Amino acid sequence: MSLLEIKNLSFNYPFPSVKGDVLNNISFHVEKGEFLSIIGPNGSGKTTLLKILAKLLNPVKGNLKLNERDFAEYDLKKFYKLVAYVPQKFYSVFPYSVFEIILMGRTPYFSIYGFENIQDIQSVENVIRILQLDELKNKSINEISGGELQKVILARALAQDSEILLLDEPSTHLDLKHQISIFNYLKKINENGKTIISVSHDINLSALYSNRIIFLKEGKILKDGLTAEVFTEELIRKTFEIKSKVVWERGGTLPQIFLNPFEAAD
Repeated sequence: MSLLEIKNLSFNYPFPSVKGDVLNNISFHVEKGEFLSIIGPNGSGKTTLLKILAKLLNPVKGNLKLNERDFAEYDLKKFYKLVAYVPQKFYSVFPYSVFEIILMGRTPYFSIYGFENIQDIQSVENVIRILQLDELKNKSINEISGGELQKVILARALAQDSEILLLDEPSTHLDLKHQISIFNYLKKINENGKTIISVSHDINLSALYSNRIIFLKEGKILKDGLTAEVFTEELIRKTFEIKSKVVWERGGTLPQIFLNPFEAAD
């Protein structure tokens, strides 16, 4: 039984400036405990696909199931106990504290009166400790850096304690040290059973941490498979229109991609 099933999914925006399908007849499934990365160039439909999986957009056609139930059967409260979403960008008009922003991740668990309980507070404190956000928790969300904000929004999603974690460019604004730190943590929770679907421009991080990759271009899936099987120089050229060199470390299990910006792809 697949945790998530997507069949014949298509989507287009109702704007004259956006012509044609953003997503065209997309089909794939996700098993429990997978770390799936979706990669592709700008405009390939990655973020749109993730928003559909987060129930923020409705497809024009297609069928989506979570735990063998149609998405439409879930009310938002039940859905967001199962699925957490980390957007690529986050804005707040109000100067909420970091603690308050993370606490918002517990909203699906709040009582009918809209109040948190001790378990919600403990969940937030635990995530703050794990992501080392203690010094920020009382600061306004508008007073912290872009990299710090990225960690806070991830913390909010982790506080949801969901079965599936959707990530849109999780390494945005993070320096190299914190990119590795965050992805090491994501890999750890993935190994403990969390299902992760990540959209990224960073093909090296995707290759290093994901066990499965979907190459997406112009709203269509070019390739879907295990990382060790699909990461080829030819597929990278076809997807991104660049030349590269794929070097395999650790006995052919750890891919490293070296880009060649000085030589145009054929």
